[in-house]
Amino acid sequence: MEEVEIKEKVLEFAKKYSVYMIILALCLICWVAFGGEKSSPEPTQVAFSNEQYTASLEAKLEQMVSSIYGAGESKVTITLSSQAKQVYGTNEKTTTDTQVEKSDKFQKETQVAVVNGKPIVVEEQLPKVSGVCVVAEGAGNKKIADDIRTAVANVLGIRETKVAVFRKN
Repeated sequence: MEEVEIKEKVLEFAKKYSVYMIILALCLICWVAFGGEKSSPEPTQVAFSNEQYTASLEAKLEQMVSSIYGAGESKVTITLSSQAKQVYGTNEKTTTDTQVEKSDKFQKETQVAVVNGKPIVVEEQLPKVSGVCVVAEGAGNKKIADDIRTAVANVLGIRETKVAVFRKN
């Protein structure tokens, strides 16, 4: 008789919670299919030197300045005030010591997050531009020189006082 009662209780439980069991089974299938032991994707890093960054910016600005009406041929030199920086992801662990009466002591551990032996880069900070010198054929005209100064300052996100414009020989 006990065996029949157990079977009835199991069937009753299965009927009552069948929807939850199906959802649980689907979740397990999805976890195995999509989230199992697969490795995380490699963090992408753009490796460049300040010289490469500066040369690239200078070339783009020379092309832009030369396309300004009346500017003519131009040469651009950029000065940087900082280096490129990479900000790495971290894992933090905070523990509290509550055994000391009336004062909690916190201990914080921070480690760089690593995937496949490589640190995870969460942000790359580009070098900051501290000044620009533009030499252009048409810069003898004040209106053209002002247009060049405004364009360069806007493209780089710096103040116009950081842009010097001179007439080319």
